[in-house]
Amino acid sequence: MKYSIKKRLLALGLTGILATTVQAAPATWQVEKGQSLSRIVRQLLPDDPSGRSALMRAIVELNPHAFRNADPGRMYAGVTLTLPDSKLAIGSRTAAKPMKPKTSAKPQKEISSSRAKLAAQRARIDKANQATTAAKPAAGRVVYAKGQATAATTGGEIRPLVKGEDVFDGDTLNTGPGSFLRLLYSDGATMVLRPRSRLQLEDYKHSGDASSDRNLMRLVKGGFRTVTGAIGNANKDAYLVATPVATIGIRGTDYSAVFCAGDCINMPDGLYTTTEVGSTVVTSGGQAEVVDTGNSVYVPIAGGVPQPLRIKPRILALPDPGCE
Repeated sequence: MKYSIKKRLLALGLTGILATTVQAAPATWQVEKGQSLSRIVRQLLPDDPSGRSALMRAIVELNPHAFRNADPGRMYAGVTLTLPDSKLAIGSRTAAKPMKPKTSAKPQKEISSSRAKLAAQRARIDKANQATTAAKPAAGRVVYAKGQATAATTGGEIRPLVKGEDVFDGDTLNTGPGSFLRLLYSDGATMVLRPRSRLQLEDYKHSGDASSDRNLMRLVKGGFRTVTGAIGNANKDAYLVATPVATIGIRGTDYSAVFCAGDCINMPDGLYTTTEVGSTVVTSGGQAEVVDTGNSVYVPIAGGVPQPLRIKPRILALPDPGCE
């Protein structure tokens, strides 16, 4: 009789723990401006880094309306996310923090079942993700690599970049100290990425249809020199490079850009650009400055309008990385 009462109390205690865990994982999430999916997932699974990638993919799968092209890095602000089955959160927290005291066989079976469901869900998501990646056309490929360089996907996977490696829409390209990448894009554009640089291929599509093709990039740090290809030649408005202080548009161009943020010797922080052939349009502080062949501009890191420079800064002279 006493054993039966203790067993019931233990079962009730475990039920209370599970109920508390379920309540901690909300059924929906209202996305606020500036929030990213990775930040939301870190809040949902603060103690289970290994489970975040699977949870991120599960959220994208459940909320196709909330993401552009099913890309976890392109979540719309203001949408309401439906979160996966709360058992996903229970399984992850259970793996990180085993429950105490030791339970009877029945609750353990329930926990094992949750883990099995989580593993099966992860396997389905991974399989679907692999199929999507396999079918995804390459935005370009590496034709030369020197030193250390990597590409990071929107899902958080990182791979090394060597000669012959493909790069894809959504990839963030990174170069280490003394490292260079030469890229050939599918539209014929070429680019040399400088050392200590980070460039995201934010929205790249090339099918030969000028009405839908586009190349939108984001320079986070470092710099590059590039010659634009078919996308910019066919539709100049479909090409844009965003930087922390300004945007760069083109009119058929060979140009260079470097963003300094405490990492350029004897140079004030900010954006430096120069045009070798054609012209660019640098926009900042509500003003657009056309930079014709042989001219350069500077935008301070604090912002403001583009400032024309009388001479080309030496920092824009790209060292020969031995690409030829």
